[in-house]
Amino acid sequence: MNFDKQTSHYGSGHQGEGIFPEMEFMRLSEDWKEGSRDPGQWGGAAADQPIFRQYLVHWAPQIRLEFWYRGKPISGSSGQSFKEILSKKQHLLSEEELREIGEVIWHILSCQTQGHPEPPIDAAQAGPLRGRMVLLVRWQNRREKRKFLSMYIDGEGDGRKVHEIHFSAPIDAYANNISLAQGAFRSIQWSSFSPPPGSSMD
Repeated sequence: MNFDKQTSHYGSGHQGEGIFPEMEFMRLSEDWKEGSRDPGQWGGAAADQPIFRQYLVHWAPQIRLEFWYRGKPISGSSGQSFKEILSKKQHLLSEEELREIGEVIWHILSCQTQGHPEPPIDAAQAGPLRGRMVLLVRWQNRREKRKFLSMYIDGEGDGRKVHEIHFSAPIDAYANNISLAQGAFRSIQWSSFSPPPGSSMD
């Protein structure tokens, strides 16, 4: 996983305000189109309502970029653990750290299967993206035969309001299309942010 590697140009498709308040905007190439919204899951972060918004690659709608907010803050203890992980320098998360933020990555852990009891995580890394510390997790849902690159953002700085962006594709299409997610992630401009002490912005 690469952090802070900016591209000189990335498409000319969707561009505008970010879906989450801490995002000024994200630029999506013209490969993407907006998918359908579920009225029961679409709300506003400011009102602590669940958020679901989806974009699909127009020539391969099984390739998705999805924005999630669960609609409520996580517990104080899990939020503190998440905040502390993001306050460190760029690093791969240990098994202990993954256990500490189980509430953050609950949907990944729920994808464990009887035949594969271990968490379906290939790699989890905290590091700076365009000057803000985020958590990136590469994982797979074996039941659905899909691979994911998921970003977890500390929306308000206390670790409790977790905003999520998930890129996913069928396993055999993931490697050839991961650049779509990387381009979108690297295009993010944050509304405002003061890096936590000790974090690496290199």
